[in-house]
Amino acid sequence: MIKFLTRYNFHFLLIPIFFIWHCCNSYFGLITWSYILKYGALYTGLSLALFGLGKLLLKRNTRAAIWASVLLTIFFFFGAFHDFVRTNTFFSIISSYSILLPIILVIIVVSAIVLRRNKNKQIRMTAYLNAVLLFLLLLELQITVYQLLTHKSEKNNLTYGSAAPALNIAAIPDSLKPDIYFIIFDEFANTQSIKKYTGFDNSALDSSLLKKGFFVANHATSNYNATPHSLASTLNLQYLNADLEGYFYTPSISLKAQKTIEESFFPAALSASGYNIVNHSIFNFAGTKNLREPFFNFDIENILTLETLWGRINKDIWWNVSLRLYSPAEIGKKITQTALPRRNQTIANITNTFNELKKQPAKPVFVYTHLILPHNPFIYTKDGAIRDLSMYDHKAGKTKDSLYFQQVLYANTLIDSMASLIHHTPSGRPKVMIIAGDHGYRDPEMRDKIRDKEFANLNAIYFSDKDYSMLNDSLSSVNIFRIISNKYFHAKLPLLKDSTVMLQ
Repeated sequence: MIKFLTRYNFHFLLIPIFFIWHCCNSYFGLITWSYILKYGALYTGLSLALFGLGKLLLKRNTRAAIWASVLLTIFFFFGAFHDFVRTNTFFSIISSYSILLPIILVIIVVSAIVLRRNKNKQIRMTAYLNAVLLFLLLLELQITVYQLLTHKSEKNNLTYGSAAPALNIAAIPDSLKPDIYFIIFDEFANTQSIKKYTGFDNSALDSSLLKKGFFVANHATSNYNATPHSLASTLNLQYLNADLEGYFYTPSISLKAQKTIEESFFPAALSASGYNIVNHSIFNFAGTKNLREPFFNFDIENILTLETLWGRINKDIWWNVSLRLYSPAEIGKKITQTALPRRNQTIANITNTFNELKKQPAKPVFVYTHLILPHNPFIYTKDGAIRDLSMYDHKAGKTKDSLYFQQVLYANTLIDSMASLIHHTPSGRPKVMIIAGDHGYRDPEMRDKIRDKEFANLNAIYFSDKDYSMLNDSLSSVNIFRIISNKYFHAKLPLLKDSTVMLQ
């Protein structure tokens, strides 16, 4: 064993494996294999590149491997170290990047000089590094096995431990099962909230919907002020089994909510009862996939990058460098380019939803559409034309309010057209259309949040029989599908108390 540890220089290749494995154990069941393989290949390539550079500078494999391990340790564990010195009073004096980055440069140079001059202890150091990395990987293996045996991934579902509502949809004849169109406009506030907090009047939308036979809940609220949590609650017909009030919005809690949507109860129950599930959303659910990968998978990227040296530099100081390197117009073009993939998905989801509304489905259908609109990026004018984005668009104030309302007006035209199509092709079955915001109009950059503003969402519902006796003017999202289940599936579910849970 000693000969094995001293003869082979593999420790530098184990560092990225340990880093990724540790991330996977910390977020067990939330990091998908595609990201594991992607970053495994990327970080292994980085390790080999640093080893190759070390070989050029230091000539020998043993030196190059040790030097690569020094650099990789700094790269992968800078975030943890930076958090430590930043929160520790004694060490906070060195937490500034202007101090830390020169220190890192000195460590890199000095380690190379020491390795060139000191030949005697390199074999011992190789054995030590190999042994330490193998020991750390063994610990991660034990953690993985324990989490598999205890089914920890099941607890990622934020309704874990809660009993699912009792539904017997299969007992209802297909002719009486309603076609359900669930259309979410992200961050669409209700008319009263828009008027109160932006000064703009959107009452024309309410009037149009009322004329088309919709019920409009003037004082509607979402139950969560974050997209995945709001929809996870709505699609599971219950509050999430987690104390999230005041909880900071983290990658873990975001991905768990997304997982809860993927495993959501109501679409799965519909699918098991003969419904055709159509997914034009930003999530996967009930065995269906959306047009692109699930929206909040960017948090997987954050988990695997933000703790690294480059991740922290990119997050904390690169924006300041960009301000010096590029003009505001150039930065605006870069932001616009970044927003294009999501804009294209929104356009595709709009087109697909209109096509779905024009069909006459042969069997009961549940269509879930999710449009990133009027949520930023504020890429649309009121006429639906594309505008160039600015680095200042997100700043709170009248400019942002106006840009938001421009997208509200564009969304109004889509809502008006979609609402008109609910009468287009009668299938003989009842029809239900929900047009709603997942939460109210938010200002994440504001330190003092306005609770009422964050939750006051659009909520308009259409029943083809126009019997809205089960609805009320202060409807909250968690009860939407409880009411629909009671009305069409004779479920007799009690309505839950309307309450709000604010994440920071």
